[in-house]
Amino acid sequence: MCAKPQLTVIEGGGESSGPTRAECDAAARQVIEGLTGGSGNVDSTSLEDVHRRLIRDYGFAFTDKNSFGVLPGGYQLFYGKYHVLVRIKTVGTQKRPRPHLTVSLTLGGPGWEQERAKYNSRGRPSPALLSKDPIGKMPGLARLNSDLTDAQQDRWANDCHFDFPEGFDDSAAPFLTPGS
Repeated sequence: MCAKPQLTVIEGGGESSGPTRAECDAAARQVIEGLTGGSGNVDSTSLEDVHRRLIRDYGFAFTDKNSFGVLPGGYQLFYGKYHVLVRIKTVGTQKRPRPHLTVSLTLGGPGWEQERAKYNSRGRPSPALLSKDPIGKMPGLARLNSDLTDAQQDRWANDCHFDFPEGFDDSAAPFLTPGS
């Protein structure tokens, strides 16, 4: 059984018993390079394979599973390590209707509401959310890049979302249990 990761807020200046920003960035780069091979898209057609690799090869814990925000019949799966969150959307979303994953830097919690940046295909954090005005069902959060044109937002999204290949098999999703 995988334990939930120990997470503490990373802030500049003070002592922290948690991971450093460099450790978080290294963990994110390792996952992105390992799962995409540098192509910008996930290399595996099997959710079961990606799930196993995240836990066994990269040391992430499977922390949550729900169907919030995904297309009907799909799941959103959460994996955490340090302040890094990997989210898999098994069938995609209304805005991105294909299976994909994201790798994010968080403020210390395992959920999307803690997200502050998404890592791009080069393994660098790209700011995603900023505490400010509420949008949708995310009270207290607003997109930092909201002043970008639609084309610029699409470029940002394409650089920070890693699509699964055609024929992606998510049949294991109903049987995966967080914490196991």
